[in-house]
Amino acid sequence: MEFKRENRYMVLKRDYIADFLLTPEAKAAWDTIQKIHDAARKQRGKGPLVCLVVEHDWPEFEPTWEEIQRRMEGRPTIMDEELGRWQKAIYDMICDRAPDANIDGGGCDSGNPLDLTLAEIGQGFTYWDNLLFDTMEAVSHSYVGTPTFKAAADLITKLSAENERGIIRVTA
Repeated sequence: MEFKRENRYMVLKRDYIADFLLTPEAKAAWDTIQKIHDAARKQRGKGPLVCLVVEHDWPEFEPTWEEIQRRMEGRPTIMDEELGRWQKAIYDMICDRAPDANIDGGGCDSGNPLDLTLAEIGQGFTYWDNLLFDTMEAVSHSYVGTPTFKAAADLITKLSAENERGIIRVTA
């Protein structure tokens, strides 16, 4: 389908109109025009007209038209493309630091495009969390216990203090 811009609306800025509604007759005429417009919308099963107006001299004007055109042509919007780019960057970052077999998104599909990314982030943190505790157990030669961030922080603080006192030597 070819997209074509149409001049379908007449937009009047209220403060400009108010400057010319100086007489009771002019105000009554304006009220009548508004009532006719509202009645016509109601007759067609529409509610009050609520619009977003972007003037031609605003920097958002052309990008707004481009987004509308993309949607009308069935193409992904710029926001969809950007979201996909961010999802890929997050996925690549997680997979770079955790084996791909541990990061699969868990089959999330609620219709929310961020679900897959959130599932992958959760899987990445679970992998790193388990790796952290396995490493701490190996370094401390003791069972860390319930894998929580508090337990990890407590053990890291303890190992750091022991290292500073020369009791153990932890090197990277």
